Amino acid sequence: FERRVEPRDPELKRKLEQMLQQLDSQFSNDIAGKTAHLIRALLPAGQAAVENVAKLMSMTARTLQRRLRARQLKFSVLLASTRAEMARDYLRGGFTITQIAPIIGLSEASAVSRFLHQSVGRSARELRAEPKEPRVKSRRVRKKAHAALVARPRPR
Repeated sequence: FERRVEPRDPELKRKLEQMLQQLDSQFSNDIAGKTAHLIRALLPAGQAAVENVAKLMSMTARTLQRRLRARQLKFSVLLASTRAEMARDYLRGGFTITQIAPIIGLSEASAVSRFLHQSVGRSARELRAEPKEPRVKSRRVRKKAHAALVARPRPR
């Protein structure tokens, strides 16, 4: 693949290119895994649209959707399941729904509550009470989320 990464910030461009190379090697034949990974990376910035994910994978949105459909998948389902998984991870890590709303690409705490009830069928309190599953990257995920929260300007 040849990709064009065009952010103005050279450091961001370098990191994106590294992430894309790592994705190619890690998920060489797993389009669903690669798509979910990119969704996870783009959600906090509010950029997890099919067009943006497809562009990072050097294809059109239509091609991405066609390739997912060939595996009986839909982008919207991957987006919802990735968002639910992230919400579950952050809730178990001690974050509040207010804190995780922007991280998982939702506007406010009530949207998170609604999303959890619709997609998972459980409340944030119920998810938080579930036993934690051992995860290799949980500490790093929490640090990244915390850094994203600290870096965001607070609305007045």
